Amino acid sequence: MAELPDGTFDVVGDTIHVLPATELTRERLERLSAILESARSGEISEKEAAEAVAEEAPALVPLWEQLRPRMGRAFVVFLLAVVQILLTQAIAEHRDHSATKQDVQNAVEQAIEICLAGGYCSVSGRPAV
Repeated sequence: MAELPDGTFDVVGDTIHVLPATELTRERLERLSAILESARSGEISEKEAAEAVAEEAPALVPLWEQLRPRMGRAFVVFLLAVVQILLTQAIAEHRDHSATKQDVQNAVEQAIEICLAGGYCSVSGRPAV
């Protein structure tokens, strides 16, 4: 669970549910990573990023619409971390097939740790760093 000023919600569950449906192949992960990195660095607006993500992985639209308004910029950082972790794993394992649900779960858990370490969010029962 992540805590934001608006309340608490289950980021992990929503992310794990949506990401496997997007057929996260290595090529798709590379394109999503480029989009999210451009949004994180300010090269493109978050509106442009949302449109590009919707074109690349339409299954992510509900997640973006639900969590982005509540998490703000932290959502882009969180999703970028998940995508980069999955991409790194795909490259290390020399595979092109889609990430498994377990891959996504592990990546989400690691991304939460990254967000906590960067001070982007807090987790129920754990203070933000």
